[in-house]
Amino acid sequence: MTDGRDAGEGAEGPGSDPESRLAGFDAAVELASRILEEDRDAAGATLSEQRALLRRTMESFLDNWPNPSLRADPDSSLKDFERLLDDLESSGLHTLEAEWKQSLLTLSGNDLTNLDSTLGRALREIRERIEPVNRIMADLPFYDDDHRLQITLRENRSEVRRRFRRELREVRGLVGDARTDGDREQVYPRVARLINRIRRSSPDFADLVDVRNHVRVSAEKTDAVTGEHVALYDHIGEKSGGESQELIAFIVGAALRYQLGDADAPRPRYAPVFLDEALIKADAHFTRRAIGAWRGLGFQLVIGAPVDKYSAIEPHIDAEYDILKDASGRSWAKPKVGLPG
Repeated sequence: MTDGRDAGEGAEGPGSDPESRLAGFDAAVELASRILEEDRDAAGATLSEQRALLRRTMESFLDNWPNPSLRADPDSSLKDFERLLDDLESSGLHTLEAEWKQSLLTLSGNDLTNLDSTLGRALREIRERIEPVNRIMADLPFYDDDHRLQITLRENRSEVRRRFRRELREVRGLVGDARTDGDREQVYPRVARLINRIRRSSPDFADLVDVRNHVRVSAEKTDAVTGEHVALYDHIGEKSGGESQELIAFIVGAALRYQLGDADAPRPRYAPVFLDEALIKADAHFTRRAIGAWRGLGFQLVIGAPVDKYSAIEPHIDAEYDILKDASGRSWAKPKVGLPG
């Protein structure tokens, strides 16, 4: 049996003396300091990495959407970017993105897909509207009873227009094949360039989109019986006054039927045509031909001519009026009535 002192000394055990306990404490402090230092270094590295990533994000944003009021500095501009992010989120950025994707698909499905076929259809419609006009003129003597006038249509082939149509088909295919956001982002610049070329303000609009520039319209003189080609009228500069006026009567009259859009009808929807000082340079032969052309196309002529220059017109009209004016400037029409011989 031992005394209390011996028992107390035995309870402390080896290494339980103050020096050993102090050495253990120092080791624990050293370990904690090392762990803390490692954690601090790791946190510093993470902070530097996140700051660099945030800077690259800011720089990428400013590359796509330049803003002189913003700088790619995480320390000084973070609050500004956060406010901008809040504004974009409150304006429904995700909704706008979805709308953009849908609009791109709609553009592919409707506009770009249809544009190429629409251009071709427009050319066919021009031919289809000219055909009934040619049928009308097939029964109208031109120049003499042995000839007729027909409108011919030739397509103007342009290398620029051909490349545009090819690019249109290529872009249409790319947009239709785009399945991911990355695909759409890659094809969008080509779509944007293509759309910019066909805007009305674009210098290419008239050549690429206006189908009136895609064709060349000429007047062809043909044999009334065989339909063989006799002459082609691209311009009338070298023609006489009478020839020019007869040709103009045919072409303008046919153009009116074309513009009215009812060339298949027996009569135009609006028949009266007012001609101011027309046919005054033509002799009786060509005047008769020109008036016959207008009437053959279904129009009702009202011709105004000076009193000394209507002799060639007079034999071919149904009614004649003199326009008189008094001293006060008032004008009125006075019918001329022929007396039996």
